[in-house]
Amino acid sequence: MSRSNLILAILAVLQLAALIGFRVARGAESDGPAAGGALTSAKPADVARIEIRDGGGDGATIELARQGEGWVVASRADYPADAGKVTTLLERLAEVRLGHALIRSARNHGPVKVAEDDFARRVTLKGAGGAVLADLFAAPGSGARSAYLRRAGEDPVYESEDLTTADLRADVASWIDGDAFKVDTKDVVALEIARKDGTALRFERRQEAPPTLPAAGEGPPTEEPVWYLLGDEDARTKPKSVEDLLDDLAGLAVADVAGRKDSAGGDPDEVEATVTLRRAGGDPTILVFGPLSETSGQRALESSASPFRVEVANWRISTLFTRTRDDFVDIEKPANEIELPGNDDASPGVEGGVEKDG
Repeated sequence: MSRSNLILAILAVLQLAALIGFRVARGAESDGPAAGGALTSAKPADVARIEIRDGGGDGATIELARQGEGWVVASRADYPADAGKVTTLLERLAEVRLGHALIRSARNHGPVKVAEDDFARRVTLKGAGGAVLADLFAAPGSGARSAYLRRAGEDPVYESEDLTTADLRADVASWIDGDAFKVDTKDVVALEIARKDGTALRFERRQEAPPTLPAAGEGPPTEEPVWYLLGDEDARTKPKSVEDLLDDLAGLAVADVAGRKDSAGGDPDEVEATVTLRRAGGDPTILVFGPLSETSGQRALESSASPFRVEVANWRISTLFTRTRDDFVDIEKPANEIELPGNDDASPGVEGGVEKDG
């Protein structure tokens, strides 16, 4: 046997011995008490406040509070939470049943991330009067769909497939309805973009017949929505260019909540662009975008339909701040161009559809 193979064999033996030792030690710890029963005795209806802390990274914390018939993100100026998501969490916590303890000694809490000062997640449930109904530690388990769980004040650590740390996120986006604002793009008839540098783009949707007339026997042409870029001379826009921009705006999702906007709508010096969406027979929706954060890649956004200032991902609407008139205008298809059927071949005495003199 070569020297390198010998070294590899020795390392394999040592690794196997360490693994056996760990399993024996863990097996010794798990001997003893019977199953741990329910993870918590807290009833979903009795919970008035939930606090989730992330022990890693920046130590994010989110607080959810019951308000009337729904829930709000108390740590973000009472921004509305998705009640369905919160209810699902409470029901899932109430349904978790624990098997035999895998770990019974506090000295092993740290390695599996369920220690008081070294944890992956900590979840605290409180009642209406502020009393703690449950205080739990959670960390990723040995499988992709399992978690190590421990009740605060107790040493036993359990593993369950009824819950994962993915169910216990501490970011705002996980607990809200993600849409930054609500709009049906098919209802929008005008779009205006005003930028900090003074440039502006104004679009208008019109109903008109397509540029190519139907063949004989097909009946009158059906009017279709066509977007125009307004200016000294209105110009037809490139196909789907405005529709795609509207879809990007409608698809904006809230990444975080900065707080409630003030009555003045923010500092004018921080406004990078103002977008106005007009609908037939309805009030316009005005969107005010702030500067780009180089660290988070997000922009502040205020909507006339919401009392909150939120943050959205810039990548989705980055072209909103850079595209010019030339990016939208359809130069190849002027607004007044009509293609007549059978006009490809010149008739006698006609060249290119124009009669020759003499």
